[in-house]
Amino acid sequence: MSSLSVPHELTDLECVAIVTHFKGLANAGEEAMRSFDFSLPGRPPLFVKHSDDIVAKASTQHFFYLLASGNESAPRIPKVFSAFSSEEGYDLMVMEKIAAPTLSDCGISDDQAVEHAASAVGWLLDQLPWVPDASFGRISSERAPVWHQFFKEHRAPRAFANPDELAEYVFRV
Repeated sequence: MSSLSVPHELTDLECVAIVTHFKGLANAGEEAMRSFDFSLPGRPPLFVKHSDDIVAKASTQHFFYLLASGNESAPRIPKVFSAFSSEEGYDLMVMEKIAAPTLSDCGISDDQAVEHAASAVGWLLDQLPWVPDASFGRISSERAPVWHQFFKEHRAPRAFANPDELAEYVFRV
């Protein structure tokens, strides 16, 4: 399974169209720039996310998308079409948009919602044997630092190979 690479299914022109739209959102404020819906001719509805570490996030999402494909017990994980950095320095992930009702619109009880969420988390935990041993943080072909509020500016200063390496770093600091 080539789970550590990110698909690049979009053409250069499609990526340019997404970046152009993204730049147009600059006047809408920061929140609107983090994610947005987008349509391209001949493509399903798309959802685009912007983040500094989006390529690593896309690798992780693609990894779990492949594991979930064809598995009826798996949660629905959006397909990643591409993750890229634009010439302007914008990092974007383009994925399938899954149309789903909000919790208040779907007509299920809070207990049922908790059961669905627990089932999804259980499925993800069941996938741990498939996660590469060399992975700590994002599942990526690149060594990506962990993002967490524990770290200054929420980003580790470097990638750690495993929890022991992280612990050694924390105890030295």
